[in-house]
Amino acid sequence: MKDSIENRFSLKDIKSAFDHFLGQEKYGVRDIFNGILNSISKQLQQEGIYAFWWKNENDLLKNHLLNPDTSYYLKGPHDNSEKANHFLRVIFNKEWINNASQGTHICLYVGKSTNIKSRINGQIKYNIDPKKFNQFDPTIWKDSKSKNQLDDDHSHLWPESKNNERLTKCKYGFGKKPNTVSQLRIGLERLFNTDALELIKEHVEISFLPYPGKENAVNRFFIEEKLIASLYPILNIDVER
Repeated sequence: MKDSIENRFSLKDIKSAFDHFLGQEKYGVRDIFNGILNSISKQLQQEGIYAFWWKNENDLLKNHLLNPDTSYYLKGPHDNSEKANHFLRVIFNKEWINNASQGTHICLYVGKSTNIKSRINGQIKYNIDPKKFNQFDPTIWKDSKSKNQLDDDHSHLWPESKNNERLTKCKYGFGKKPNTVSQLRIGLERLFNTDALELIKEHVEISFLPYPGKENAVNRFFIEEKLIASLYPILNIDVER
């Protein structure tokens, strides 16, 4: 039997993670996916923690979150008699947004991965673009599926159900998620009720902290949890069911 890898616990690393993470540079999504920042590609192919940020220079997201007409729901607990009414509406207020903000940036999502680049690709699905119907540009971020492996209805993330009715409250809604990996894009599309790829290209930036090694798996877990608890990202929210 092979020796198992020892997962070490470092309180020092965990406690210093917040300041260390905030000191990392933020990179525009468009620049990363278009290959302008190939110099960071190797850094991204490691284990570590990452975050998506909205560059809120014109208060677009803040004003949208505070708009009383903005709807954002989470699936909550239900019994058989209340199955249709088990959505919990999330109310965004100034206190939450202010605490999720660092300068002109609002924290959208914090995560960890054994391959940051692969995880970011799954979060954004950059090649799923309704306006260009799944263009396959020569990019290192290319989706793993080939053209003939794609379903006919892959021009967006929200496919029709078999009975031709969406399992959602609206087109980009709050029923069944289209997948389990694209939390960032799904969250923004639910917030804005539109395809979010152009919004992501225009407004979203990424920061990351490589923290490699299988022996650091425990520390990565606690660092991610600490950052979520400190940055209050608006799209990490889940509720008990």
